[in-house]
Amino acid sequence: MKQSNFITITLLFLTFCCASLNTHAQAYDGKKFYRLTTQWQGDDKSLDIVNDGKNNNQLQLAKTGNYSGQYWKITPISGGYYRLTTYWQGDDKSLDVINDGKNNKLHLAKTGNYSGQYWKITALGGGYYRLTSKFQGDDKSLDVINDGKNNQLQLAKSGQFSGQYWKITEIPTSSAGNVCAGTVHNLNKPGVSVFKSMTLTNQDVIGATQYVPSKTQFPDLPAGGTYNIFMVTQKDNNNAQAFINWSSPDKALEKKIKNFNSIAIQLEGNSANTLEVGDQASANLQGGRIVFTVMRAGKIAAQFSCAAPQ
Repeated sequence: MKQSNFITITLLFLTFCCASLNTHAQAYDGKKFYRLTTQWQGDDKSLDIVNDGKNNNQLQLAKTGNYSGQYWKITPISGGYYRLTTYWQGDDKSLDVINDGKNNKLHLAKTGNYSGQYWKITALGGGYYRLTSKFQGDDKSLDVINDGKNNQLQLAKSGQFSGQYWKITEIPTSSAGNVCAGTVHNLNKPGVSVFKSMTLTNQDVIGATQYVPSKTQFPDLPAGGTYNIFMVTQKDNNNAQAFINWSSPDKALEKKIKNFNSIAIQLEGNSANTLEVGDQASANLQGGRIVFTVMRAGKIAAQFSCAAPQ
């Protein structure tokens, strides 16, 4: 009888230990990027930021791709919580819960010491995790709204729902380091005071330079800084230009492509191939070419490529 009690107590102890271990999330490196997908929608849909040309702070599930709004940094903060930021919007914008009384909507908000920006990541088994906030506690989880579109996010009552089962996958250095992210911050056409949209053609060229503004001309390019700029120039439209401010986590890649003379572009895909101020641009090396994808309001606005400088 004593032996039986000993075995029972031992089994209970082991069960408790296993359960405790299961609640802890894996270690995350604040210098790396991760992709977040759900068990429900699978790896083809990733947690992303809507590029609406305005606030660029709304969340969505979007088709998985090499987009900077899908590159999430998970940074440890106090009390076992984490801060979630994107490569696109940087460390100044964090995943947050909107404090509106309902407290179930999410957005990117100015980073601060707010409980809605403190996220707990709890292992669920099978390689999936539950995300809850310090603000709303463990009873409310990051979830996908089941509305037919299945691409909107909310905090919902925690349960055994596949939209609350999140896979967190480290983006390999070869992928994360092979990408640039930027924003179309200015359009210019000689003799035209208001130039809102530029349509690309295969006659256009792209170059790269570094820009050091002597005074603040653009909100996203404060004076005193040094900025990497892609310049797209129309050869058939009085040399109209679009300027894309960009950066890359891969300094070797940045060094390679931060300065080059005009190279002819080649249009890709079937989009309208237009550029507007506020568009989100990403670029990556594919073989010997730089491939650009420009997003607007969650849709592809332009795709083009050019030969990579040697």
